[in-house]
Amino acid sequence: MFREIARVLKPGGVFLFKTPNKTHSMPTIARLTPHRFHPFVNRIRGRAEIDTFPTRYQANTVHDVQRLAAASGFTVAQLDRIEGRPEVLRMTWPTYLLGAAYERRVNAWDGLAMFRILRVGELRKG
Repeated sequence: MFREIARVLKPGGVFLFKTPNKTHSMPTIARLTPHRFHPFVNRIRGRAEIDTFPTRYQANTVHDVQRLAAASGFTVAQLDRIEGRPEVLRMTWPTYLLGAAYERRVNAWDGLAMFRILRVGELRKG
């Protein structure tokens, strides 16, 4: 995927991406649970079961992004982790409130950045 994006970008082009952070608890749980469980969770969350795909993490750590970027002719301009709204916990209002408290805590201190759910980045084509 990185090579194809690099192929279609003009020189100096920018590739912005957002992907799950592999060290967050949700991707860890997703990797450890059988795929047949995921449509059930999506149904509880009010999402279509058909929107459920196998978990395959290949560009979800700093090392992986740097390796794939270099192999595709990109330089890493920026790579951060953020915690967004706790949508995965919107099944009930108590779980959502717990998720909101977690979001505020991990975004308040950079020492907890490894526990933020999203990895966002900016890659530039050489």
